[in-house]
Amino acid sequence: MARQQIIKGSPPYLPIIVEDWVSDSDIQSMTVAQIGIFIKALIRQWQDGSLPRNPWDFAAKIEARYETVANFLQSYSNLFACLECGRRWTGSDCGCGCSKAVGRVENKKLKFLKIDVNSRLELGTTEQKRTEQN
Repeated sequence: MARQQIIKGSPPYLPIIVEDWVSDSDIQSMTVAQIGIFIKALIRQWQDGSLPRNPWDFAAKIEARYETVANFLQSYSNLFACLECGRRWTGSDCGCGCSKAVGRVENKKLKFLKIDVNSRLELGTTEQKRTEQN
């Protein structure tokens, strides 16, 4: 059993549903550099459960340049949501009152995939219904 699995409660692999990946309009519109940022962010969230809301801390966490990450988050704010209320990422404090300095964000799809993997369910079983509001 991998050390990560014992410490974090996550398997040492990140599931990617290829059909979802290649058909996603956000992914299709990303540059290679933006895809790299997104992959690194998904990996860190898989390991840690969430990411810092603050772009400086987010960039440091994924070991990327601040400017590149800030531009990515502005362009793809819909991919990361506030851990407290589920609203999309914003460069300012969240509408729920969660501070950008200490707030956390997550990619909801990855959150649900992690639940599926940890529960030994078929991938996509616990995914949020697309008709639900964030």
